[in-house]
Amino acid sequence: MGDLKRANKKSKPPQDKGPLEHDIQKAFFNVCRFHAEIHNDWRWGNVFATPNQAARSFAVAQRMRAEGMRAGVPDVFVAVPCGGYAGLWIEFKRLKAKQTVPQLQWFRDLRRAGYLCEVCFTAREGTELVFNYFSGKIRRFSNEKVNDCSSDDPGPSAA
Repeated sequence: MGDLKRANKKSKPPQDKGPLEHDIQKAFFNVCRFHAEIHNDWRWGNVFATPNQAARSFAVAQRMRAEGMRAGVPDVFVAVPCGGYAGLWIEFKRLKAKQTVPQLQWFRDLRRAGYLCEVCFTAREGTELVFNYFSGKIRRFSNEKVNDCSSDDPGPSAA
């Protein structure tokens, strides 16, 4: 009788949430490495991931918290000021996923400090965001002359 009840229950169809956040971020960093190494573009070399609250052992989590790891910090930082912004923070999410309360608080505070903060759901979306950021298509102040961060600028290591 129990099997009959289970068979008659309507099950929800599985929702396609797309690739895992890990896979999205991995594909994004493949593009970053390509531009940094093959095209020798120093700006793409200034893109890096931040450690966050991923699943790990209690001991490792405790050690990382002691070293300053904080919940909600965005996944990726682009450490290049462009278009009037101090830098760019990216949070990668799976399709239909939402930011947590700590992530929303970080975005609010980072924006107050002059950073551009965006959520991306695909590696392509993240890559296009960074291209637009580097090209000056994204500007904080439309009527003000701001740093252009072009790749022609040899970057900080050339000084």
